[in-house]
Amino acid sequence: EIKINNKTTTFLNIYRSPNSCNEGFIDKFESVLENAKSKNCYILGDSNYNLINLDKHEETRNYYNLLTSSSYKPLITKPTRITDSSRTLIDHIWANDLRTTSLHQSHIIITDITDHLPCLTVVTSPDIFIKGYKTITKRVI
Repeated sequence: EIKINNKTTTFLNIYRSPNSCNEGFIDKFESVLENAKSKNCYILGDSNYNLINLDKHEETRNYYNLLTSSSYKPLITKPTRITDSSRTLIDHIWANDLRTTSLHQSHIIITDITDHLPCLTVVTSPDIFIKGYKTITKRVI
């Protein structure tokens, strides 16, 4: 948890192995979501659930339905792992901050240093103001 200006935000980092021995993952994850339901929360990580396959994979659909029914929205919506033969969306950032005053700008960084593309989200909110923080929008050379 991070506290800024008396507002607490919870960050949950998850990893689910791609092997088939993950029967208990959803039950455990549901319990984690239940504990975080009253918090402003971001969930990020490599879940190995391919959101592109929602209509073809029941476990992925269950994962997606669990999060959306708990008022989370996916912030990453393009493939995050690209090979010569496949494109998958298995690295996720979810937010339950659905206020219209918060702006989420999500990005996927194209790089070849790993087989997964790094993802990030920039959050702009009136609740977040850090004294002395300066944003540089351009640089004169």
